[in-house]
Amino acid sequence: VDCLRLLIELGVLSVREGDAERYAQARDSDALFDVNERILAHLVSAPVPPAFALEPERLLEEPLPETDEGQRQRHRAIVVRRLLDDPVLYYDELDPTAFEWLDHSRGWLYRLLEDAGFTVEKRLEGLAAVDPTSITTDTSFPDGGSTTKHAAILLAEQLVRLRKKGTNAVTDTEVTGIIKKLHDDFGARCGWSKQFPANDDGCARLAVEALKLLEAFGLVVQHGDAWQPRPAIARFRPGTPSWRTT
Repeated sequence: VDCLRLLIELGVLSVREGDAERYAQARDSDALFDVNERILAHLVSAPVPPAFALEPERLLEEPLPETDEGQRQRHRAIVVRRLLDDPVLYYDELDPTAFEWLDHSRGWLYRLLEDAGFTVEKRLEGLAAVDPTSITTDTSFPDGGSTTKHAAILLAEQLVRLRKKGTNAVTDTEVTGIIKKLHDDFGARCGWSKQFPANDDGCARLAVEALKLLEAFGLVVQHGDAWQPRPAIARFRPGTPSWRTT
């Protein structure tokens, strides 16, 4: 809604039918917009001017000099963007030269993120820049806002248990079996969506959605027909609740 309001203010969108403000306030309202493509073209922010890009993929190319300083700038941009855009940055996903830059620039990088309000989580396998205010967060996990997210949290816990027992990968069929058991234990009790019934088809579809969510947050990775838990999933390891007295 905020994006639509901004585009209307900039003249990119104009209301043809309906009421934009009513659409913003009520889910059962709707509005039809005209797009001013000429103004829209001026909003593209890219290192390469759109007129010279020739094809959309080239809009992301950054012309940097092939010098030591140019390489440092390229590595700095890669690392900082990964930390700001992705839930977690694993060292094994970085080019060796980018990791070398990161390893030699940790002090500067940590100060940059912390001064911007982020909490930096430092682990053996990688880093995560956490925004305590959630202002820069487009989606949150874990939370119980949907059946998929609830199932994904429970699935993550089960994958941690299996990983601790030495099982480093699970197949789609095995994940569907885990989801079926979770559905039996929690589905009716927690009012899981009827979109995912407790039968084989419903559990298989829920397994796919839960795995997609875990993958998006860097908690699992797919290798062929198997899913491998990634180190960050260890934060969902089961433990005994701590009790405090006041």
